[in-house]
Amino acid sequence: MSGRILFLDQSGQPGGAELCLADIAGNYRGRSRVLLFSRGRFEEILRERDVPVSVIDAPRSLSAITKEAGMGDHLRALPELAGFLGLLRKEIRDADLVYLNTAKALLYGVAAGLGLRKPAVFHLHDLLTSEHFSRLNIRLIVQAANQCTAVIANSTATAAACVAAGGKAPVHVIPNGFDPAQFAPFPPGEVLAARQEFHSGTGPVAAVFGRIARWKGQDVLLRAAAQIPGLKVWIVGAPFFTGDDRGYAGELRALASSPALAGRVEFLGQREDIPRLMQAADIIVHTSVAPEPFGRVVVEGMLSGKPVIASRSGGPEEIIRDGETGWLFLPGDAASLALTLQNVLALPDRGRGAGMLALDMAQKNYSLSTVLQKTDIVLSGITSR
Repeated sequence: MSGRILFLDQSGQPGGAELCLADIAGNYRGRSRVLLFSRGRFEEILRERDVPVSVIDAPRSLSAITKEAGMGDHLRALPELAGFLGLLRKEIRDADLVYLNTAKALLYGVAAGLGLRKPAVFHLHDLLTSEHFSRLNIRLIVQAANQCTAVIANSTATAAACVAAGGKAPVHVIPNGFDPAQFAPFPPGEVLAARQEFHSGTGPVAAVFGRIARWKGQDVLLRAAAQIPGLKVWIVGAPFFTGDDRGYAGELRALASSPALAGRVEFLGQREDIPRLMQAADIIVHTSVAPEPFGRVVVEGMLSGKPVIASRSGGPEEIIRDGETGWLFLPGDAASLALTLQNVLALPDRGRGAGMLALDMAQKNYSLSTVLQKTDIVLSGITSR
């Protein structure tokens, strides 16, 4: 496509939505720039990729609005909103297309762009359901999305939830894309070093990756591992956004220190060597207790050639063929996960075979080049009107 694209994202931290944005914005290097609402590691990642990025720090009252926010939270933010929207409006005025990558980017980007008649795309990375958002926020997001030229949804489940909530803008389902080269096998010595850094024993390692948050359900893996003597657990990720995230992280550490798990759980924190760590683990586990919009970790585990076990809801159900390219278990059910883990560990050859089938499928269905091509078709269709 031609023209200048302004990407808006609320977060300075590199979550799944942000990593997806980095890939898309990088594809339009020289014609795009990214505007964030807060500072953090994601800003550095964009600069490392030579993607122009700037930051307009959102007022604290806006930053405090969570997915569960009610009317009172929004009203308290109003006094600081006008100045922030004015700054956004100046940025939007110079763009030919505005790409709204998160819910807050959508709400404030649409409000700031009123009357400018700029085409806008909303990239929906979330399920618009009560498990993830308050009713008020769902209404606000849908109303704003209906002002956009198009919506890109990261899964069929995400698209369906948007339509069910009242979404009327055209929806294009495009999954996240991945560069298979980043998941190419590491030298055996590097993999062994990564494993020995966090595991001095000989037992198997089950690893869970992602932001530490209650709905991500890392406790489900811990409670399942408590039923499997000798199983080591790696928890890779950190709490980013809310006090509840940080409180949940404390609960996980308390659970990990229980007699049934003592010495078997490692908290690795936020890492950037995910492919290497995945290859050093034996099984990749996805544990979300609420439906997952897409499931980047699921695809990353498949690209690593590892057996993947995931919650049976949302995006992972679209990605995994149960029993062939991975396994699905009942969300939040530690006993179901423990049984699945035991079955996979008991038949390592079957696990390796599923991992190889999954690798082949992921390379075909989620390659970055294919996803970027599909995205460009949508954006080119908008700017050519």
